[in-house]
Amino acid sequence: MNLDADDIQVYGSIAVTLIVWAALSVSGWSSLRWSRRSPDTRRLPRFVLAMVPVLIGLVCLKADIRWSGEDDWFTVDLSWFFLLPVVLGAAALAKWLRVRRRLHHAA
Repeated sequence: MNLDADDIQVYGSIAVTLIVWAALSVSGWSSLRWSRRSPDTRRLPRFVLAMVPVLIGLVCLKADIRWSGEDDWFTVDLSWFFLLPVVLGAAALAKWLRVRRRLHHAA
């Protein structure tokens, strides 16, 4: 299999896209999980872990990240993968706000 410069660039950009997607998904998931396990500790890092996937995920959703095969016989829109980090981050933010409100009213 001979790879030329264009192939390496395409595979590299796909790899970077999937690595960013995985990092954002883990960030949103860990913030959501952290909100369930210890809701009253480390509020700021939990908020940041939830906001980063939402903001970067929304930018990536709006971006046109496409991968086309030779002669454009197929096209894959990779931007839809970023819907998962946005949903996880939004759920973590909702949980964060609910816990914050509950702790504020309890005091």
